[in-house]
Amino acid sequence: MYLGISPGISLVAQSVLASGEWYKLAVTQTGIHKIDAAMLRQMGVAPATIDPAQIRVFGTGGAMLPQSNQAPVAGLTESAILVQGEEDGRFDNSDVIYFYAEGPHVISYDSAKAELRHQINYYSDTSYYFLNFGQKAGLRIRNENPVVASGKVINFFDDYWYHEQDASNLLKSGREWWGEYLSSAPLTVEAELPGVLPASEIKFRSSAIAAGQVNTRFVWQLNGETAGETAVGTVGAGTYDVKALRSDYTTALTAPSNPSSVFRLSVTHNKNGQAAAQGYLNYFALQVKRQLRFDEKQQIYYLLPQSTDIATYQFTDPSAEWNLWNVSNAARPASVSNQNTSGPFTFTRKDGRKPARYIGFRGDQAFAPVSWKPVASQDIASAETPDLLIITPAAWESEAKRLAAFRSSRNNLKTLVVTTRQVYHEFAGGRPDVTAIRNYVRHLYSKSPGKLRYLLLFGDASFDYKNLTKSQTPSQNANWVPVYESRESLNPVYTYSSDDYFGFMEPNEGEWSEQAAGDHTLEIGVGRLPVKSLAEAKVVVDKLIRYEALSSEGSWKNIVRFIADDGDGNIHQRHADQLASLIENDFSSKRIFIDQYPQTTTPEGQKAPEVNRQIRNAIDNGTLIINYTGHGGVGGWAEEQVLTLSDMLSARGMNNLPLLFTATCDFGRYDDPGTVSGAETMVLSPKGAAIGAISTTRPVFSSTNFTLSKAFYEALITKGEGRLMGDLIRETKNKALVGSLNRNFTLLGDPSMRLGSGQKGIRWLQAPETLRALQKVSLTGEVFSNVNSQRDTQFNGKARVVIYDKQVQFETLGNEGNPESYSEFRSRLFDGVVTVKDGVFTCQFVMPKDIDYRAGPGRANVYAVRNDSTADASAQLTLTVGGSAALLVDNTPPEISAYMDKPAFRSGDRVDTSPVLIAHIEDDNGVSLSATGIGHDITLTLNDTLTIVLNEYFTADLDNYRAGTIRYPFDNLPAGEYNVRLKMWDTYTNFSESSFGFQVVKPGGIRLNAAKVFPNPFINDLSFELNHDRANEDVELILNILLVNGQRLGTFKWSYYNSEANIKETLSAQQLGSGVPYHVPLVYQLLIRSLKDSTFDQKSGKLIRSQ
Repeated sequence: MYLGISPGISLVAQSVLASGEWYKLAVTQTGIHKIDAAMLRQMGVAPATIDPAQIRVFGTGGAMLPQSNQAPVAGLTESAILVQGEEDGRFDNSDVIYFYAEGPHVISYDSAKAELRHQINYYSDTSYYFLNFGQKAGLRIRNENPVVASGKVINFFDDYWYHEQDASNLLKSGREWWGEYLSSAPLTVEAELPGVLPASEIKFRSSAIAAGQVNTRFVWQLNGETAGETAVGTVGAGTYDVKALRSDYTTALTAPSNPSSVFRLSVTHNKNGQAAAQGYLNYFALQVKRQLRFDEKQQIYYLLPQSTDIATYQFTDPSAEWNLWNVSNAARPASVSNQNTSGPFTFTRKDGRKPARYIGFRGDQAFAPVSWKPVASQDIASAETPDLLIITPAAWESEAKRLAAFRSSRNNLKTLVVTTRQVYHEFAGGRPDVTAIRNYVRHLYSKSPGKLRYLLLFGDASFDYKNLTKSQTPSQNANWVPVYESRESLNPVYTYSSDDYFGFMEPNEGEWSEQAAGDHTLEIGVGRLPVKSLAEAKVVVDKLIRYEALSSEGSWKNIVRFIADDGDGNIHQRHADQLASLIENDFSSKRIFIDQYPQTTTPEGQKAPEVNRQIRNAIDNGTLIINYTGHGGVGGWAEEQVLTLSDMLSARGMNNLPLLFTATCDFGRYDDPGTVSGAETMVLSPKGAAIGAISTTRPVFSSTNFTLSKAFYEALITKGEGRLMGDLIRETKNKALVGSLNRNFTLLGDPSMRLGSGQKGIRWLQAPETLRALQKVSLTGEVFSNVNSQRDTQFNGKARVVIYDKQVQFETLGNEGNPESYSEFRSRLFDGVVTVKDGVFTCQFVMPKDIDYRAGPGRANVYAVRNDSTADASAQLTLTVGGSAALLVDNTPPEISAYMDKPAFRSGDRVDTSPVLIAHIEDDNGVSLSATGIGHDITLTLNDTLTIVLNEYFTADLDNYRAGTIRYPFDNLPAGEYNVRLKMWDTYTNFSESSFGFQVVKPGGIRLNAAKVFPNPFINDLSFELNHDRANEDVELILNILLVNGQRLGTFKWSYYNSEANIKETLSAQQLGSGVPYHVPLVYQLLIRSLKDSTFDQKSGKLIRSQ
């Protein structure tokens, strides 16, 4: 049942699969197929129970779905079939179902060129049809009405043969694959084509690719005679040079006077002396004219347009058991009768000017389906249009539904989860096809235009749609959520993969030609979580829920860090600087330019270790976005290796996960199963690392990178509540259209996620006066709605306020170019937390003496969160800094109380390898954080050799600028004795020092403080709870169940990253399985192991399973 709509789509009101008994039949070749009683029994169907009149077969043909949105979209269509023996109302042992089925690779007539062509299916080597019983009477083959008139007698038909193997994809990108490798020796294939008309025209078509640094040639032959030659130019050897050139050849030849039934087609690659030149066959094809006759196997007859409407066709070799069907309409075949009762089989067409397709066969020549499986009822077509659609493999559908439930409750989004298999069944006849997904998305969108806003593809993808490389297991291949691959498959710069295709909803879109004229706009936001297993799916859903459900007072959500590569005329630095400047009125921009820091020479090349450290700190301590601009690849950033695989695997920050935005080559590639890209590694990391990534899947240009980056940050700073990641990526893509060059930027993340930036705005309640040195300042601000600009009087919580002096200029070193100067707010004047009540807050502090006394614009970076964590607010507020206030007398230095890890620490105590320095400071006029005064930073000196500036680690206490705390974490200190000297200054430049010693020792083994297994005895589910002493570390937990003689019955493992001290798990009866017996004495062994130092502890006890 269908509902009409605007051009290009029909809305399926209800799927035919909604009810009834269904079986999915697989076919691999075009022709007549049969199902007999024996096959029905194999399927578990008793033939005697079937009403043969109610046997039905449905399908959609075998061809790939057309990309254009103008093409009609339909669900499964019933095919007319022949049920031999159904007249008696029973399905007997001798009864047979015959139906015409199209294989996945099709031959069609090109009316513009008046020739036959073939098309390999990129997505599947199998087509499917659906068998149904017992619902209503099915369609049956009709007899074609005979044409009484007669016309010119034609005794031949056109046939088409091709040879095309998909074996190699040189770029692991694009949808085109290539066949046999061509050495210098000829490659020959044979085509069996009996009955070719003597002296008739033969169309010879061939295609191949070649790659060489000299000109090469292909020599094409038919039956030992040269059919023609094609010259191929040269390609470069560079990484981004085209990898091969394609050479297509078509010619018309004449059949010999006595044609053989076997034709030999050959190609020789003349490499012109370069042995390393590469060549691959694409295909051979022949179109010939053959005698109309009956064969010993099924035969498809292509009847090409004639010059008259009436055309009569005559066969030789009549056969009484032979059938002829008109399959021009594949779903409505018609049986053709012999109009010549006393001679050769003859029939007449009245539409001879049109092409037609017929098939001749005997019943014993029919093919059997290659496989079958039962299909559960489904009806995703009738679903209501959601706000968020999640498409997932069935293997982790449960996690997709868990995320959908969270979005429904947390974000008030109407959600829908469907599986790829369900989409293929209803919108592609069971075949995998990327356009089936697009058509289903558009089907929902068209029901209620504007309602569907977000599409999440919940699974990984592969450029190898059909597992031609045999690198995937069948289950892995079934769990991909496919990505659109470009037509371009040889040029590494212009090839791409993209999920944008699934967001093209307008009627004139979909074909997506690969130049600027083919640019389409997204109507919905599309993202992908590239998970490959149920465990990975659970990890990312846990991270997404934690990201939005977590209470956080940190102003990290206001910070965007821009990391830039050096070299290339400083273009990467300049682009990063422009982006940082673009958003600095809305976010706190932090620049980390590689050329700002000294580099060291190592056996692996140049390194900039300080940049690696700053990136690690940014992730661990929190930042809204980490933006990288520059050179890179699948596994890292920059020649200096500022982000390596080791960095990615060790990254944490689970409570403050950044979004990655990387304008570099290939870092986000997710469609190569043999490689896990850096973006995938970080997004899927169970330790934290990243909440998502906007990254590239192929090589990119810096100029177009900047176009897209600028569009993203313009979308980011556009105000409005309720804007989610999908809205940002949609606006970004639509404002950065440059042909195929930016199509490979993708969102590896949830489009329904709200990026952590503040939902509400903050402004000064009264414009501040100029902030002067040593002045006691009182600043008052309010939280307001970005929708109506009214104060939010229901907002009660806390705000982090960081005040900056005027921008500080810094200069790069010119390691790979000229030094350049940039400016940024870097000198802090105050950092503290204040109370927000009824939407209003007041921040008081004393300005430090060390400021830049010239009057100019400073900055207040403010982030506020409600007490219940349901709303937050942020702003970058302008204020003026300069001059000095009346000088008061303060000669009292700050008081310092410092220790390691806990207040009970005493100088000389032992600590583990990653202790935390904690210092409480009090001063009547507050602590100075300014970087303006020379030598007046807060410093930590370790063993009189290493000095660390701690200005950014100090935060004033709640509503009390006179006191505050420093928390500085050490990381993996070597064992040994250490001395610490902590020095700080108050706002009046009085200083204090505190020093003490400590001893770093390797920690003792992990300990289980408590462990309980319950219930005991248990029947079905078994639970345990434990407490350990390594909170926030990575641990592995192993539960063994054994017989008392030590025989192991089951082992269950869990890994926890950033582990809580208390852990609880439950094993279901299904997980325990049948291997754990009842009423037998058992022993459990609960073992916990530290993944940091491999120490372990365990508990054991008796256990019994009862009924």
